[in-house]
Amino acid sequence: MPEQGRKSLITELLDKSYQDCFPYLPPVRLDISLTTACNTRCAYCWQQEKSGSKLNFDSVAGIIKFLCLQKPPKLNFTGGEPTVFPDFERLLEYAHKSGISSILLCTNGYRLQDYSFAKRIVNLGVTALNISVDTLDSAKFEMLRGYKFSEFRKALDNCLQLKKEYPGLYVTLASVMSKMVSPEELSEVERFCLKNKLGYFIQSFDKTIYPHINKRFALSAAERQDYAARLSWLKGRVGEVVRRPDNPLTRRDGPARCYKGITTVKLSSDGSIRFCWKGNPIGNILESPFIEIWNSPAARKTRELIRDKKCECDFDCDVFESLELLD
Repeated sequence: MPEQGRKSLITELLDKSYQDCFPYLPPVRLDISLTTACNTRCAYCWQQEKSGSKLNFDSVAGIIKFLCLQKPPKLNFTGGEPTVFPDFERLLEYAHKSGISSILLCTNGYRLQDYSFAKRIVNLGVTALNISVDTLDSAKFEMLRGYKFSEFRKALDNCLQLKKEYPGLYVTLASVMSKMVSPEELSEVERFCLKNKLGYFIQSFDKTIYPHINKRFALSAAERQDYAARLSWLKGRVGEVVRRPDNPLTRRDGPARCYKGITTVKLSSDGSIRFCWKGNPIGNILESPFIEIWNSPAARKTRELIRDKKCECDFDCDVFESLELLD
């Protein structure tokens, strides 16, 4: 089939899935929050109560195996801190051998101080690193991220060295825009990324279940507007989805549609499955097979909420990354 015809067919199936609330296409993005445990203590973490994970190697490998039978998805390991999960390296190897060629690791960077560990996980299949840093001010970094700035710089230096050894490795620094970080500090991180040819991503502070943390870090509407004006290079990435004209979600000839109920799977450390981190669970893989969850009445009901725009979402949206895999 010609490329243009294939894209047209995929768009038709996406729209039909969206309208019928049924997944005619297999999911192409799998995000796994391996654990809420962490080896640092960020001041505004939305998981202040740390715990282990109910997941184990077999439960995670099972969903990876099932999805890879259809089309290997883009895989994202997050947490908590995913590198403290007991079977982390074993899962990396399994995912890579199962045919997954795109593995993103979202990490605080702490374990990347050990170059042998950093190199090992790249050899096991990690193709992209997303490392959290809001400021290059050492004192403020330590207050926000809960470990020494000198340790972070060691991890960052290791990542720059990794990029030399593995030119295909993509490294991104990720910042959270909050009251505790000035626009000038965020711009400094962005300049560092440009100088060192790193990616840079920024999102506004997302409210937690802890009122005292929200009061300390959340920006008011007026403050968000001020930050946006002083960070014009963000191009709309302040409290809204990133707009890309070549994606169906943001096309201008009709209302925006969210295809997360078709393209995206979120697996939490308690085994629950969601389409979106902010959404309600549609099932639990520790209790039911994934295929039953994916096609369940709960899944259909959630897709209907998305279709009818009854869900509330103001978070930067990873649906774009999943849509790109359909090309």
